Amino acid sequence: GNPAGLLAGDIAFVEYNADDPDVYPFVILKDIVAGEIIKFTDAGWLADNTGFRAGEGTITWTAPALTCGTVVHITPTVDAPTADYGTCITTATDIAFTTAGDQLIAFQGTSTMLAAVHVNAVASATWDADATSNPTSALPQGLTNTTNCIALVQADNGKYNGVTLIDTKANILAAINNASNWTQSETVNQTFSGSFSVTECLPPQPEINITGNSVTITDGDATPTTADHTDFGNVNISGQVLDRTFTIQNIGVGNLNISGSSPFVTISGTNAADFTVSIIPATTIAPSGSTTFQISFDPGTQGLKTATLEIFSNDLTEGTYNFNIQ
Repeated sequence: GNPAGLLAGDIAFVEYNADDPDVYPFVILKDIVAGEIIKFTDAGWLADNTGFRAGEGTITWTAPALTCGTVVHITPTVDAPTADYGTCITTATDIAFTTAGDQLIAFQGTSTMLAAVHVNAVASATWDADATSNPTSALPQGLTNTTNCIALVQADNGKYNGVTLIDTKANILAAINNASNWTQSETVNQTFSGSFSVTECLPPQPEINITGNSVTITDGDATPTTADHTDFGNVNISGQVLDRTFTIQNIGVGNLNISGSSPFVTISGTNAADFTVSIIPATTIAPSGSTTFQISFDPGTQGLKTATLEIFSNDLTEGTYNFNIQ
């Protein structure tokens, strides 16, 4: 009943609710094959690592094929738990997250821990020394708090308060398992509504970088400087035109596609008319490749002239790359 097997940190809880209705969403951080089985329990883990404290419930979830980043919601309805993906059955008694503090632990087999959230019955965001009652649990073996599981102070309901996260698996886990990134309430049910894109699971991605004078110009740079040629310097208004060449690099592993319409570099701002795109960049840049474009500065009047350049592409995190020039 474990076609591929998962490891600690391959899923992470993003919400819990002790006030009805109980819902336990978790995000999948690697692709899951059809038939993968994960068990969920609110039983505490014993400090001697011999197993779970007796008397609590377990839900067994059988997954369909799911892609990395999918958020699955399990609702532990009495005797008939449901999930928005896959199927659930209850073994032993039902799961019932108590308002006095509790835990939710995901595992495979009998002791391969995947993820956990613990809401401590005392006023500290820690795991307990041992599982001695329903709300208590020792840190499950194989898990590391703040890395692939989390302990929170007691509150009936809570959620990871991130909205959309595009990052590595390790960074996503670090964000989710950081107590300061959770919103909790004693009276209001919490609903996680964000999404995740795990970079290791995505197709080969491009990565845009732009340089001037062989110096990287940071996306969003609002301070032109002569070092990277974003500051054109002084130009005589009687017929002098100053050209600056900028390089678009693809430092990623997928093709970088420059979008929009010709000349593919947008100039905006107070004095946009004093700048023109005099050499147009290529629109497809292979990994490790580059293309150049040229901006010509031809002011018609005296004074400081400012504008903003924008380049649109299929870069996942910098789809709009902009910087100021003067």
